Amino acid sequence: MPRSTARISPQTLWTIVVFVVAAGLFTPSLTHEFVFDDDIEIVRNEHIRSLENLPEIFSTTVWTGGGRETYLYRPLAITSYAVNYALAGLEPWSFHLVNVLLHGMIAALVFVLGRQWRLSSFAAGMGALFFALHPVHVEAVAAVAGRKELLAALFTLAMVLSHPWATRRRWPAALVPAAAYGAAMLSKEVGVVGLGLVVAQDLFLGQDRGATDVTKRRMAMYAAYAGLLSAYLVARTAVVGGLGLAEVPFIDNPAAHAPTTARVVTAIGVVGRGLALLVAPVTVSPDYSYDVIPVADTVFAGWFVITVVVFGFTGALLYRFRTQRPLWILAASWYGLSLFPASNVLVPTGTIFGERLLYLPSVAFALAFGAGLAAVRARTRSRTVTAAAVLLMAALGFRASSYLTHWSDDTALFQHAVRSVPTSAKAQYALGNVLFVDGRSEEAIPYLRTAVEIYPRYYLALVRLADIYREREEFARAHAYADSALVVTSKDAEVLYGKARVLRDQGRVAEATDYWLRTIEVDPAHAGALSDLGALALMQGDPGGAVRYLERAVDADSGMASAWYNLGLTYRSVGDSVRARSAFEQFLRTTDSRYEAQAAEVRRQLGLP
Repeated sequence: MPRSTARISPQTLWTIVVFVVAAGLFTPSLTHEFVFDDDIEIVRNEHIRSLENLPEIFSTTVWTGGGRETYLYRPLAITSYAVNYALAGLEPWSFHLVNVLLHGMIAALVFVLGRQWRLSSFAAGMGALFFALHPVHVEAVAAVAGRKELLAALFTLAMVLSHPWATRRRWPAALVPAAAYGAAMLSKEVGVVGLGLVVAQDLFLGQDRGATDVTKRRMAMYAAYAGLLSAYLVARTAVVGGLGLAEVPFIDNPAAHAPTTARVVTAIGVVGRGLALLVAPVTVSPDYSYDVIPVADTVFAGWFVITVVVFGFTGALLYRFRTQRPLWILAASWYGLSLFPASNVLVPTGTIFGERLLYLPSVAFALAFGAGLAAVRARTRSRTVTAAAVLLMAALGFRASSYLTHWSDDTALFQHAVRSVPTSAKAQYALGNVLFVDGRSEEAIPYLRTAVEIYPRYYLALVRLADIYREREEFARAHAYADSALVVTSKDAEVLYGKARVLRDQGRVAEATDYWLRTIEVDPAHAGALSDLGALALMQGDPGGAVRYLERAVDADSGMASAWYNLGLTYRSVGDSVRARSAFEQFLRTTDSRYEAQAAEVRRQLGLP
């Protein structure tokens, strides 16, 4: 009797291979630390410490839990961090694992999308592998904070893939793409483009164009999507305070501070640079801020001219073959729509450019690559094309793997940034700052000075230089840098607090107190200034004032060991032994090598080993 044998279809096999390749490439990131924006978005984010904070997560901006307000509303991404924390605490591998699996799932869905776009298995598969292995995706996957890009892409793909299925079924089926659309928008603002992407797909693929019932369902679904978009904009406006952006720091996006013409010319040139990175990712970097991409001061700027010529030529070809090759128009529409919100063309955005911004747009680029490769292969009937494609994939994977090693920790990352984009003031400052925090002040100085040379108004670098010379008790230099920062701005809490630190260490406590008070006027939740004011009140015999300031300090930063220690001393001074013990226990949980003597004494007093 013959036995039946189960066979895996080519589509299923491609899906599995793409997932394994995409996830396998980033598996080394499981040993990496938190990097870059992970600190404020995850490590210092009090909101992710309990799932009971979901109401706060959905009613505040993305960094509120870390003590900083922004104009960004991405509650679903923050919720995913809270789930991570509930399952494994603040273990970096847990957060990285989710990113790795998400990238694998997204790459597999890119293959499925290619098949939906009527590509052959080979074309869709090679396009998905191109997406899976491309180095520009390292930032989105290797930095846990890049999860916003991943979730937005995942849910956008889910929406686009499920939309045709839903249009052929009764209304409950529409809940699937609608839910995916809402999730994409709540992951990151780029999710709003989902409506445009499904319309473009319906228009250019042209399935069931003559079926009246399907057309009616599509119109109804478009209306539902538009309603969801409106609801999202209302919710975002309520939380953020408006649809526009707060003032964008010059160092993050100098184009936002340029005249409209210069901003648009620069932005169009940046679009061309992004395409060039997808074609040839020779130099990849985590930073493109001032002055890596100079603001264009003329329409004859190199990248603007190149981009206009390439886009004009491509547009002419697309128009010429608009009926024979609608796939190319669909791919171009996807790329343009998904890149547009962050392009700085219509309105200024928070950054001039970032490789993470190419994550969703590159879906279309990758599938267009796969389609083009398959067309050449079919026309030449040569195995050389397939061999060349395999070599290209290997080269992309090697480049991505090499770049991934630099994302192991902040020091390695910023060292790479300084090497790859030495004209970036932000990269120079970031490396100097992380070296300072690691106790390597002498090594930090040249990078911080370079940051100031590139951008003389970089007050964060000036404050950090003041800190270094304060620690060296070179108070004249420390005051010079602190005062230079104050000239730039006297309304920034870190600048005011930096001046206070210099005065405090010089013994000028009365003057330092004035700056501490000015600091908390600007930022009422500034943990450092509150802690210092509490310590001063304790020294002056004012336990009531000490408690008020120190409790506010630990509320603002629960990991501030010095504030917990002084709070314990204050409670003990007024005879509150229960609260004193609790504060001292918190001190022991948060302390580090700077407070070894105090920690040993507290353990002795509490009877702990």
